[in-house]
Amino acid sequence: SSTTKTSNITLKDGAGNSVSCPVNVYVDKDAPSLGYEIYKVNSAGNWIGNYNSGEWSTNNIKRVLKPSDSTSGIKKTQYSNNNSTWYDEGNVSSWIFSGDGTNDAYFRTIDNAGNISPTIHLTLRVDKTPPNTSNEKWTAASGTCTRSVRSAIDNRWILSNGWKKFWAGIISYSDDWASGVASHRINFWYASNVTSGCGRRSYQESAWSNESQTFFGCDARDGRGGYARYYACDYAGNCSGQKEDSVWWYGISSSWYRGTPC
Repeated sequence: SSTTKTSNITLKDGAGNSVSCPVNVYVDKDAPSLGYEIYKVNSAGNWIGNYNSGEWSTNNIKRVLKPSDSTSGIKKTQYSNNNSTWYDEGNVSSWIFSGDGTNDAYFRTIDNAGNISPTIHLTLRVDKTPPNTSNEKWTAASGTCTRSVRSAIDNRWILSNGWKKFWAGIISYSDDWASGVASHRINFWYASNVTSGCGRRSYQESAWSNESQTFFGCDARDGRGGYARYYACDYAGNCSGQKEDSVWWYGISSSWYRGTPC
């Protein structure tokens, strides 16, 4: 609790003269409080949306600390990176986190009587950079690939015309150093110089799949193949630009035939 006590002090000299003075004694046993605000801001520092500690944001984040003590008053506010070693905080009223990555810190405030507030822990995460994407493309002779997705559709491609069956695919790879890759999206469509068989143009573009790879099977006559488009998104909501690549083969001399690529 916080109290004020008044006492009278009497001083007397050698001649017997005396004087009495009231002395006030202030007692502050209550800890100060430390509030805060964190929210998304634009490049000018203006509010554009709410933010919760620990979330990923594609925008800058502003932090405002609000120390308060109605008795002895605030002496200083401090921060720590490990909740153990403390430093005086110089940016109490306003600070903006704008770089990609994570800012993880603890805060406390101390009043003029030496009381310390409860510690608050704030984690700010900003990721403005889309994932990087690349791909590997391959074709494989029937029977050499054991990927589960290939096995699931293998029985659909039983050939009786003597042509050797091939599998083709594109696998996309993505990395995101800040928030991490949340999803891959890929689709495939056929485009060939034949009008029948599994390369004919009547095979429509496939739906976007929430996977990192796409496959198809076909007999290995010349001019068969198609295209794949792919992109990735990270946990902050950034998505890479859509990329496109082709998979073609020409008989069993396909330039991307690699024996057992799976």
